Amino acid sequence: MADFDVIVVGAGVCGSTAAARMAQKGLNVLLVDRAKPIGSKNLSGGVLWGHDLDEVFPNWWKDGPVERPITQKGVGMLTKESNFTIGFGTEEWKRAPHNAFSVLRARFDLWLSEQAAKAGVTVIDGVNVDHLAVDDVNGIRTVKGVVQGGDTITGDCVLLADGCNSRLSMDLGIRGKLDRVNYVTGVKQVIKFPSEKAIEDRFGIGPGEGVAYEYVLGYLENGAKAGGFLYTNKDTISLGVVVNLDSIWEKGVYNHKIMESFRTHPAIAGLLRGGDMVEYGAHLIPVGMEHCVPQLSGQGWMIAGDAAGFVYSNGLVIHGMNYAIKSGILAADAAVAAKAAGGFTQRNLSVYDRSIKESYIWKDFENLGTAHEFEWDDMNHFVIPKLAEGVMKGMFTYTGEPKETTETRVRRQLKEQKVSLVKLGKFALKARKSL
Repeated sequence: MADFDVIVVGAGVCGSTAAARMAQKGLNVLLVDRAKPIGSKNLSGGVLWGHDLDEVFPNWWKDGPVERPITQKGVGMLTKESNFTIGFGTEEWKRAPHNAFSVLRARFDLWLSEQAAKAGVTVIDGVNVDHLAVDDVNGIRTVKGVVQGGDTITGDCVLLADGCNSRLSMDLGIRGKLDRVNYVTGVKQVIKFPSEKAIEDRFGIGPGEGVAYEYVLGYLENGAKAGGFLYTNKDTISLGVVVNLDSIWEKGVYNHKIMESFRTHPAIAGLLRGGDMVEYGAHLIPVGMEHCVPQLSGQGWMIAGDAAGFVYSNGLVIHGMNYAIKSGILAADAAVAAKAAGGFTQRNLSVYDRSIKESYIWKDFENLGTAHEFEWDDMNHFVIPKLAEGVMKGMFTYTGEPKETTETRVRRQLKEQKVSLVKLGKFALKARKSL
C-alpha cells in the first residue's frame, strides 16, 4: 500500500490548490516543495486573476495576503525619450470581489500551503525531490512516488507542479529540454516606500486601489526585445522586465542591463523616487503553444501549471497564475475520479487531458495561440513605438508651421522607417489573430 494517494511536487498556486482540493474530497495527499519556507523561491510579476480559487477557498481574497485590487490598467510603449500609454479604469473593478489583485508570491504561496494543511494535506518544505520512483514493466512506465536523498516516498499518483523548469518531467521524458525560443526571462525588483499613502499619492489612486502597467521597451539597442511591467502593492511596487532570450543571445546584452535601463527611464524613474529596493529576482517563463506538453497524464502521473506550459501573453495581458490554479483544480478532480474508478491508471487519469482540452485554458491557446509571435514581432519593438512617438509628437507640438494631417504624418513616419503599407497590413493581420 502506498504512503499517499497523491504526491504533489511544487507548492505554488497550482500545487497547493490541487492538494487542498483533493484533501477536501477525501484523498490522502502529500505536498512537497524545495523552498523553506514555502513561497520563498517563487516569483511572478504579481497580478492574479483568481476567480477559480473560489471553488477551493471561497473567501481567499478576504482572508489571504493579497496586496491591492487592480482598479486601473495601462499598456504603453517607451522610446528613449517618450512614453505613449493607454489607460483604462472602471468603478466596477473597485467593487468586491474585484477583477484582479496584485500579490507577492512569497506571502501568498505560503498562505495557500497553510490552507492546504488545514484541509488535511501533509505539507513538507525544504525538500528538493531528486527524481521520480518509476517501475518499468513490459514497457509500461508507472510512476510510484518520489525519491530524495535515497529515500522513497510512495504515492499511487504524482502531480508535477514544479514550475516551467520541471526537471522531473524532463527526466520522465514527457517534455523536452529548455530552449531560448519557447522561454523568456522575467527579472523583477520590489521597491519599498514609507507608507501605503506614498503609493496612492504618486499614482493618484484611493486607499486600497491599485494599478498595473505593461510596456513595450522600444528603445533597446542591438536588436534586444523586452517588455516592462509595474504593479502597485500595499507599500511597495513590483517592477520588472520580460526579455526575449533569442534576441539577446550571443549579442553581449544582459538581462540586468535591460532591467536597469527600464528602472531609469524618464517615465519610470519619477514613480520610484524615494523608494528602496528590497527584493531582486529572476525566473523563466514559457511562451507559445509549442512548449505545451502534448500528454498531460500517464500511468501514475499528471502535470499542470507552468510545468505543462500553461502561460499566455500577448503583451497587453498576461495569464499564468489563473491557468495554474485552474489546471490544478482539474488535475485534482481527475485524481478523485480515478481513485473512485479503481486506480490511477493512464486510462482513468486521461479524464484530466480531456478536461483541459474542454477548459478555457485550451480554448485560449487555440483561439490566441499565435499571440507570442505577435508580441515579439520586430514591428512591435522597433517600428510601432517610434511611429507612435512621431505621430503624437507632431500632433501635440506647436512649431508655428501648418499642421500635417494624421494620414500624412503616418505615411511620412512609415517612409522614414522604411515600412511599406504591405508590411504594415501583414502586421495588422497578425495583430487581429492574436488580440
